[in-house]
Amino acid sequence: MHWRKALDNAAGILILLLGIVWGMISLRKALPAFFTLGETRLLGDLTALIFGFFVVLPTAIMAFWRPTISAVLLATGFSLAEIAVLVDYGLRDTWILGEQMSPNLLLALGYGYLAFSRSR
Repeated sequence: MHWRKALDNAAGILILLLGIVWGMISLRKALPAFFTLGETRLLGDLTALIFGFFVVLPTAIMAFWRPTISAVLLATGFSLAEIAVLVDYGLRDTWILGEQMSPNLLLALGYGYLAFSRSR
């Protein structure tokens, strides 16, 4: 069963590295949008930016120590961003944001797997 432990460790390292890479990409995507915020729907835009894109990198860093908390924060951030966009813009833009933020949900699942494998 040593190969199983080695596989779990390799998967954990890969999940953490992918989280950091996606956090950097997400931050790079969000920075230009931050400077073009409109005045009419400022609260919804800020909520979507902060919880959808800016929170990914700190959560990925925190996943090294607390993957369960990171998974919950990413899933909650995804939900809050989707709700904010749905209220302000409608279903079409919510779908587009969901497609752009789908790696956040995959990371949340990965961090959940990491927390589960560490607990055993």
